[in-house]
Amino acid sequence: WTYITFNDNRPCLELIEGGGGNVGILSTLDDCGGMGSASERDVNFLAQINQKFGGKGVSHMNGKKGKKKKAPGSPGKEPERHPNFITPKFGNDRQFVVVHYAGEVRYTVTGFVEKNVETLSNELKDLGSTSSKMFALGVFAASSSPATSSDTTSTPGSARRSTIRGVSVASQFRL
Repeated sequence: WTYITFNDNRPCLELIEGGGGNVGILSTLDDCGGMGSASERDVNFLAQINQKFGGKGVSHMNGKKGKKKKAPGSPGKEPERHPNFITPKFGNDRQFVVVHYAGEVRYTVTGFVEKNVETLSNELKDLGSTSSKMFALGVFAASSSPATSSDTTSTPGSARRSTIRGVSVASQFRL
């Protein structure tokens, strides 16, 4: 038999979900649902993740240190580049790349923020909550339970937004 080595996928998961005291792509997506048109919110989301994860550091492509110049008068140090995040080559690209265990996956941010705040219709929730299947009852019971406070909560798996704003799609995938 041949021994198979598996890549550690933790850095990629932490990039997406956050962890180790750091925010991830999903929490950044949750924070971008504010004012402006859908296109402006998508551009804002992309700018934020490029700033948080695409800073200077080791380049995934060539393994060499990035040589970005610091903006004049910018206080503090620039954030380090995440090894599983690649910024677009052109400033007007609405894309970013996440390096998963199987390779690079390119994401286009058009519609990301709008899709993240979409919710199920009340009619569908009502229909699902009257199902004769236990699994469906569990799924719809979890999706219809309102948040208990107007602030975000830190309890894993709980509703992360106020009942006014609703629960984001991204927050439903967190453990």
